[in-house]
Order: sequence, then C-alpha cells, then structure tokens
Amino acid sequence: MYVAQRNVPVSITWHNSLSTPHVLAEHIDRDLLLHPSSCYPVCGVPAIVHIHGMEVPPSSDGVPYQSIYQNQSRTDTYSNAQMGSTHVYHDHAMGLTRLNHWSGLLGGYIIEDPELEADIQTSLDLLLVISDTLLSTTGDLLYPDSPCSPPPVRPPRLQGNEEGETKWAPESFGSVNLVNGVVLPFTEVPQEMTRLRFVNGANSRNFGLHLPFFSECTVIAKDMALVNKPYALTSAEEVLLFPLERVDLLCDFSQTAVDTQYNITDWSYTDENTQTFPGIMQIRVTSPALDPEEG
Repeated sequence: MYVAQRNVPVSITWHNSLSTPHVLAEHIDRDLLLHPSSCYPVCGVPAIVHIHGMEVPPSSDGVPYQSIYQNQSRTDTYSNAQMGSTHVYHDHAMGLTRLNHWSGLLGGYIIEDPELEADIQTSLDLLLVISDTLLSTTGDLLYPDSPCSPPPVRPPRLQGNEEGETKWAPESFGSVNLVNGVVLPFTEVPQEMTRLRFVNGANSRNFGLHLPFFSECTVIAKDMALVNKPYALTSAEEVLLFPLERVDLLCDFSQTAVDTQYNITDWSYTDENTQTFPGIMQIRVTSPALDPEEG
C-alpha cells in the first residue's frame, strides 16, 4: 500500500522482477499475446502498473504498450491533484492482465486530504482488498480452465488454434476468499473509531458484504472521493462491491464489548456468486489503544 498526500506529486519507480515461466503458464493463449506481450517468455513476464481511478496523463497511466520486461524498470509521476480517495493498482499487460491480476499483482494507493479529512478522527485506518482464488489441495494456485463456449470466431490473423477453442476463460470465480492476499484472515480493532477501506480486488466476483456491525458504521467515501454527506448503513447487507469498486466506512466500536468477534461474509446476491463457504474475514474487538503518555 502506498499513501500519498493531495497536491503533493510523487514519482514511483516500478521494477519487473517476475520470473518465467508464468505461474499460470498453462493458461496463456498466445493468440492474445499481441505486441508488446508477444515476446513472452523470452523477455520474461510483461507487466505494467495501472492505478485504477487515478487522474494522470497517458504517459503514466499504465497502458499495455508501456509494458516492461524482466529486470526492467520505469518511473511514473502522479500529481495526486484529485480529492482524497482510495485506489487500487493492478497489472494491465496485453493478454496477461487476467492472469497477472489473479496471481496477486494488485495493491492499494491512497490519497489523503488533510484539510477535508480533518474531522475524521480514527485510531486505526485499514485497507482491506478482497478477492477470490482457486487453490489445489497442496496449496498451488489454480485458474478456471473452461474454454469459451461456443468457440469464438477469430479473424484470420489470429487463427491457428487447432482445437478451435481458447484458453481464455472470460470470467474467473474462486472457491475461497482472500483479504490482502491472506485466506480468511482476522484483524483486531480497538474499542475506538476505525476506518475500514474495502476494495473489491477480484477478477470477476461481485462481493455483497454481510457486516454484522453495520449499525455502528457510516459511509464516508466511495471510489473517487469523500461522499457529499456521510450516511449511516441501514442494513447488514447494504454494501455491494463490483470488481475494483471501493467504499470507506467509519465504524465506532467504542460501545462494543471486548473480545467480540464479527464474521464478515459474502451474501452472494446471485447464483453465479454463490460459494460453498462464503467467509471473508473476522474482526475482533480489543481494549482501547493506550495513550503514549500513559505508557
């Protein structure tokens, strides 16, 4: 996670240290590896960082033709001139985005606005990037292998797949959920005001967050900025996040008993999103943080 300040420009150097073959090499369809990804695997695994929702010129927007290769670096400059907001960055390489993203190439980028956020007093500010994945019984990363059906009609320049099918599964849904890359984690929050920045980092899955503590929470920001007027959640199943969508909640746990445990689950609003086990993460309430002056 990177935290920037509004109107304070930063330059970030991104370095590609990805090794070959790709961790999901068997799912790469060479028909999709147009320039600048056609050099795979000789050049390593092409990758380029795009920060979703950032207001930047094309030169720093992380478009596919700017991909860098193994052991290469590039520096992008971000003005951070937009309003304080929660963003997510991910890979944008031609023909590899779905696989690089699924492999974990995403993270958080936060722009803070000290002036507008002066009234938001919290002791804890958490970025929670939710995604789903497929794992083998030995812990290896898997990817859906269902081909497009029916097989797509390809232009002559892309023909050559003898089976007439593609390895590109147009959507990918996992069987287990992750938060910040960890399977079903828990986090401790004090009996105080806490900011929860939820991000849907999935390839395809929409998450309906079941929040047992909804009555303690207020929506203060969505996607690109703070909301004009914060509003309280009225239902445990009010938060619905589509891929790369974000929502910031301000939750007051000051009246919650110590050792209370809340299970956040996915309420699966469609059959397509239904999982055998819908668990996402657990929040555990602890005693208030000590004032440094109190020791």
